[in-house]
Amino acid sequence: MTLAEAVASVTLPVTTKVFTESGGLHTVELPCLLEQIQDAVVSSGKDSAGGGGGATTGSVLNSAAFDEATYIRRVIGSWRTDLGLKRIPELVQALNDWHMVFTRTSGDHDLFIREIQSWAVKIKQILDPPKRLEIVGPCPTCNESHYLNGEGEWVPNPVVIEYPHDMADLKEARGYCRSQECDEVWEGATTFIWLRSLLGK
Repeated sequence: MTLAEAVASVTLPVTTKVFTESGGLHTVELPCLLEQIQDAVVSSGKDSAGGGGGATTGSVLNSAAFDEATYIRRVIGSWRTDLGLKRIPELVQALNDWHMVFTRTSGDHDLFIREIQSWAVKIKQILDPPKRLEIVGPCPTCNESHYLNGEGEWVPNPVVIEYPHDMADLKEARGYCRSQECDEVWEGATTFIWLRSLLGK
């Protein structure tokens, strides 16, 4: 991935597919990821007390979104400062402006690409967390039936599958074993083929 592609991944509108009530797939266009994370932070409304135009008020909707948006704003602000640019609050413009100036330099792009890619992953996890399905039984790879959880307890069913909540993009499906002795990972639509075979369907 190039730096331009990384920037575009968080600053251009997102096209996704959702299931309709009739069972078909419908393509919709959503705001870019940076706009989505900003929109998730606060909800503004009009205070109607006293008749006409009241004061605009806001309340934090999603603390994880707030933390991530604050982090991204701080990082972009630091990048802009390094190039002699002023810090601005609007994330999309801030990143695009920085990118336009940075590409005129001979700086290494890899660090910035990895950082922006991490934003995209984190934003998706916050705004559209995957569903989790625990597979009853042992892992088909290591055959372990229990795993050690974060509380130091041995609990059953080490295999978990994570998939998009709307099931529309199964290429993002991911299955993995939580046993410390196993590093098996299953990704993509084949994860569900494997799951189906496990369930004998």
